[in-house]
Amino acid sequence: MRVAGLDNLMVHFARCCQPIPGDQIMGLITRGRGVSVHRMGCTNLNDPNLDEGRLIEVVWDAAPDQTFMVKLILMASDRQNLLADVSNAISAEGANIISGEFVTEDAMARATVVIAVRSLNALERILTAVTKITGVERIERFQS
Repeated sequence: MRVAGLDNLMVHFARCCQPIPGDQIMGLITRGRGVSVHRMGCTNLNDPNLDEGRLIEVVWDAAPDQTFMVKLILMASDRQNLLADVSNAISAEGANIISGEFVTEDAMARATVVIAVRSLNALERILTAVTKITGVERIERFQS
C-alpha cells in the first residue's frame, strides 16, 4: 500500500467497508493508528463531522498472493444442500471461507459469510457463481 508517496506509515484496512484491490479507496488519518484505508462511498468517509484535512490519497500496492477479508450477506430459499452448494461455488473460484453463519426462518435462509479473496475481479466471479445457485435471491457485500 502506498500512501501519497510517503513511506513508513502505519496502514490498516477498515473493517467497516473491507476494501480489496480493485476498489476505489481513500485513506483516513486516524489519531494514533496511522492511516485507515476505506472504500470510496464508505459511510465513515461521508461523516459530516469529518475534517477533510484527514483524508489522504492512497494507491493499491498489494502482493499477488495477498488476501483480503470480505463479508457477504446472502438471502435464499431454504433447501437441502444449500450450504454445500454455496461453499462449493466459493471454493471453486479459489476463495477460502473464513467464517459463516446460516440462519433459517420461514423457508428463507440468511447467511453471513466472511471469505478471503485477492481482488475485486475474484469477488465479482464469486458473486456471479453464487447468484446462479438455485434459490439464491440476493448476495452482496456487507456495508456498515
